[in-house]
Amino acid sequence: MSILLEIYLEYLRKSREDLDYERKYDDDKTLERHKERLKMITSSTGRPVSDENIYEEVVSGDSIDERPQIQRLLRDIENPNVKGVWVIDVQRLCRGDLGDQDRIIKTFKYTNTLILTPEKEYDLSNPADEEYLIDKLSYSRKEYNNIKKRLNDGRKDSVHAGYFISSTAPYGYERYKLKGQKGWSLKIVEEKADIVRMIFRMCLEGKGTFAIATHLNELGIKSPRNKKWRKNGIREMLHNETYTGFVKWQKRKCITTVVNGKITHKIIRQKKGDYLLEKGKHEPIISEEDFKLVQEKLKSCSTKYVKSDSELKNPLAGILHCSECGLVMARRDGGFSVYYRPRGSKLNPTRYKSKPIIYCTHKCRTKSHVLEYVEIALIDSLKIWLSENRKIIEDYDNNSSSIISNITNQLDILNKELSKEQKKLERLRDLLEDGIYDKNTYLERSKTVESSICTINTQISKITKENEQIKMDKLKTLIPKVESCIAEYFNLDVKEKNELLHSILEKVIYTKTKARSQCDLTLDLYVKL
Repeated sequence: MSILLEIYLEYLRKSREDLDYERKYDDDKTLERHKERLKMITSSTGRPVSDENIYEEVVSGDSIDERPQIQRLLRDIENPNVKGVWVIDVQRLCRGDLGDQDRIIKTFKYTNTLILTPEKEYDLSNPADEEYLIDKLSYSRKEYNNIKKRLNDGRKDSVHAGYFISSTAPYGYERYKLKGQKGWSLKIVEEKADIVRMIFRMCLEGKGTFAIATHLNELGIKSPRNKKWRKNGIREMLHNETYTGFVKWQKRKCITTVVNGKITHKIIRQKKGDYLLEKGKHEPIISEEDFKLVQEKLKSCSTKYVKSDSELKNPLAGILHCSECGLVMARRDGGFSVYYRPRGSKLNPTRYKSKPIIYCTHKCRTKSHVLEYVEIALIDSLKIWLSENRKIIEDYDNNSSSIISNITNQLDILNKELSKEQKKLERLRDLLEDGIYDKNTYLERSKTVESSICTINTQISKITKENEQIKMDKLKTLIPKVESCIAEYFNLDVKEKNELLHSILEKVIYTKTKARSQCDLTLDLYVKL
């Protein structure tokens, strides 16, 4: 005769109050305390729980579908040997909506599983216990919604007051607690803020997000997550109003929708005016004027977008920009035209399909043109560029020694000056530590020295940026790619053409103001140097 072994489970989850307490007092031992308390009770009642039957929920979620441990628990109590589940409070089982509450109640009721707490035992085969549990869970849900509302109201008030409410500071800042105040703000980390300024400056100079990310990776600069920079990350930074001294709330909003009969959550980006944006307490890294110019640049610069079930048809996608409005040019299939037979001819009229064209979607004064002719003009422009820059390299090679010597001398002088100023700053710090200077004197004198260091660094960056040797090296690297493009272009498919052009060109400005039959097409190339 076999004896059924009674099994008891234990479910642990932190409530919102527990999380608030832990953040306030830097204490993350809540579940351990609950576990110890339940261990003493389960042992004394003769209903012990083994370690492998303890379910610890580490994921915070509103519904059952977002909490893997409660899902596993509900599956496991289908085992007839499971007699009960221990919880510190029944509200830990569910804080979801009526659907989740009904699922919890029915699962425990129809599996004849007890809900055991330090205060009460719930047997849902008893109508009184079932009704009491329904009331408890309903009250828990109402309380949860009230807490959420209070927290959201608090966040709104904090943003209105200029506090930074996110837990992660944007790249270029660090988050700090304001003294004597409840809120947080941001302070600039100069080393990283310089990178932010460079990103915005490169965008204003016409560089795309991909080119900016590539440049940062070539310099060996790590992204905020210590990985390679990606164009999407660059674009997010360029759209972030925090860099102009503002704080925001719910620019990205989580909404709940029903898709194919299932409730799903997705993040949407709200339009300006639909989210909260207030002047913050922190200093800006980017001026509002530069930020607005960058937003205009980003609007006018578009990448190629192709549906997953479609193939790319435009070899100039994301490359060709209208000179009138700045938007990218689009491709359109040619329509059917009818060629009427000459008068008196007995031949049937011929019907033919015209060639695909390039046109501006903004409906400005820019005229359309046949795609094939634009491609030919683009390759011809690349040939002209190639010829001109081969001559530039040849002239440079003949005079490179004197140019390099001059640049080296300038950098040597500036580096020596920089070293002197840095030593001055170190001496000032020593005087402050020794008590010879008070804090105000140190700040006043160090400000002058730091200003000099900043000026010298700017001069070094400018000389390095304008270094002809670096430019020539980049040019020598690019020329073989252009030669390859010219030689291979018309033998490639559409996707290969587009990838090849993106590898050598930032953009091409398209200008045409006369009818398609008139040859006034002009293409201005912006190569990737």
